[in-house]
Order: sequence, then C-alpha cells, then structure tokens
Amino acid sequence: MVIGGTSGAGRAIARGFAADGADVVTSSRSADDVAETAAGLRSLGAETIEQSCDVTDRGSLVDLRDATIDALGRIDVPVTSQSYIAQSNLTTGAEAERQAVFDVQLDGTYRAVQIFAERMDQGAIIPISSISNGLSVPNLVPYTAAELGPEIRVNAIRPGFVRTDQTGGTYDGGDGSTREARPSDDDRSARRSGRDGGRSDLSR
Repeated sequence: MVIGGTSGAGRAIARGFAADGADVVTSSRSADDVAETAAGLRSLGAETIEQSCDVTDRGSLVDLRDATIDALGRIDVPVTSQSYIAQSNLTTGAEAERQAVFDVQLDGTYRAVQIFAERMDQGAIIPISSISNGLSVPNLVPYTAAELGPEIRVNAIRPGFVRTDQTGGTYDGGDGSTREARPSDDDRSARRSGRDGGRSDLSR
C-alpha cells in the first residue's frame, strides 16, 4: 500500500514493488490519478484496486484499509508518501498554511500508521520522510515521522532531493541550476551525492 503513490516518489516506489512481484495499491485524493496508476501497476503484473483517499480524513483512511484487505487479504507494507509543500518561511507564513502542511505531512502519517497498524500482525511500515528536516532550506517547513512496535518494523526513509513535478522548482536558482541546500551543523548524516535524485532511484 502506497499512500501518495500516484505521482512523484510514491509512484516510483509503487512501481518498484510491482516490478518485484508484489501486489500494490496506490492512493491519493485524485480518482483519475488512482485509475491511471492502477493501470500501470496491472501492466507490471500486480493485482490492485482503485480507491482514492485523503489523509486528513480518518474515515477515508479506514475505508482504504478495509477495501484493500477485502480485495487482497492483508496489507504487509504500508508506505506513507503523501506530500504537501507550502512555500513560506517562519516569519511570514500564515498559520493556516503551516497547519495544512502539518495536517498532511505529520498528522496524516500519524493517522495512517495508527489505522493500518490496527489490522496488521506483522510486516513493515515505511513513512517517507524528507531531507528537509536536516537542511537549512529557505521557505520550507521541516517534516518528521514516528515509531511503532512491537511486531511491526517501521522504517523511515529520508531520501535526498528527488526532482518531481511538485519539487522541481523548489531549489531552482532561476537559471536552470540547482540552488545549494546546506546540511545543518548538527546533522552530519545529510550529505549531497553530487546530483539530484530521479524517481527511478527510489525503485531500486
């Protein structure tokens, strides 16, 4: 299950699972995107269903979970890859804009992990985090994720910058170059690889 799996990094992850022989369900708010992505997954041999969801709505997540289990029997690996980016900084950003980001990025992950874990006995939960929480990037709100136990492993994946339709202009310097993003002094694990990531990097 890849929430936010109909575009960008999430879609690449979903297709990677399908290419490895897994049955995969992707979901997002757009029914059209869900249908298009499902067709691509079927072409790779995966069984899937088509159901949109909104991570800000607990009932929507419950419906997605239950429909997936009804159709496929169980959920082994929920991935939370939903994303919402607001281009604002700490001093000028509106509170409502900040809350909208948190409602999707942080609270949406919390809701999804809680709801899916209710009907899992084993498996792995994979929240997709962001390199932004260890970089000094102007006009972006940092993101984070949580942990859970006892029989379910949780792996938070924090990739480097991946150029997608949503993030393509985030670091652009205005001349086609990519603006440098600097690791914070206390985050020595954040290192640039020398190039921007592509969606295909996430499916390896």
